[in-house]
Amino acid sequence: MAVSEQDRWRVAQQLISTYGGLAEHQARVLAARLLSDDNPEGFSLWQDIALRVHQLQLGKSPGMPLH
Repeated sequence: MAVSEQDRWRVAQQLISTYGGLAEHQARVLAARLLSDDNPEGFSLWQDIALRVHQLQLGKSPGMPLH
C-alpha cells in the first residue's frame, strides 16, 4: 500500500501531538518491530516517518527536503 508524502507528514505530526519528545523514539520502535516481523516495507515507512518527526522537531516545515 502506497502512503503519500502528505500522509507521512500527517502521521509524523500526529506522533508529536501524541508522544511529544518521545515521538521519534516511538516511530523507531514501531519500525524495529516491523523489521523483526520480516516486514521491510513497513520498516522503511516507519523509518521515514521517524525522520520526518525529527525534521519537524528541528523546526522544519512539512514538505521541506529531508536532509
